[in-house]
Amino acid sequence: AIIGSGKIACDLLVKVQRSKYLECIMFAGQREDSPGIAFAKSLKVPTSAKSMEAMVGGLADIIFDATNAEAHQKNYEILTKSCKFLIDLTPAKLLPICVPGISKISPNGVNMGSCTVQAVIPKLAKIKNLEYVEVVTTIASDSAGMGTRENLSEYLITTAKTIEQFTGAKAKAILVINPILQTMKNTLYCKIKGKDELKIIQFEIAGDGDYLDKRFGNLCVMTTNAIKVAEAYAR
Repeated sequence: AIIGSGKIACDLLVKVQRSKYLECIMFAGQREDSPGIAFAKSLKVPTSAKSMEAMVGGLADIIFDATNAEAHQKNYEILTKSCKFLIDLTPAKLLPICVPGISKISPNGVNMGSCTVQAVIPKLAKIKNLEYVEVVTTIASDSAGMGTRENLSEYLITTAKTIEQFTGAKAKAILVINPILQTMKNTLYCKIKGKDELKIIQFEIAGDGDYLDKRFGNLCVMTTNAIKVAEAYAR
């Protein structure tokens, strides 16, 4: 089941529909007239405008939470009791943060951290003896939904703390929301222990164009990796 009816939820739905391991039995939002609910209905997926109520007592083995950090913190206990495995795409940090291929999947569920976490941890994991990391992520304004804007502080704190957790280095995260429609751009400034010069890594991430604009790689990296976790659990 998917709770939330925004861009991330809709992109998740497309990827679930394509998966040979997953089937969506409920897509729940808060407004019957929302574009997300209409999109799910067009795919013949069961929908509800009762949000959390649609999750209680449901038959879903897995629930994707694509709401926001405040909502997740409020409904965490209900969600964990309503499924066997919970995947949180908000920066709430109530579940262990998982980066597919880097960290283990905890048995009851995972938190995906942030798009920056999913994008940069695989790069940083290859660098030894990190002392300090500063990450600057630039995304298109159109790709930053209300969830990101309402939880900007949580986003930056979660990203920095997760980098510190995975690398052992002190970290700072900066997010630039650009009015220009662009791909996700990441610049990593890395200080290696015992060296004066900085190692600078720059890269972009484009999306796959399922539901979202291909330039919204920041959202796509979250949904793609969330699906990887769900499929690993399903297998």
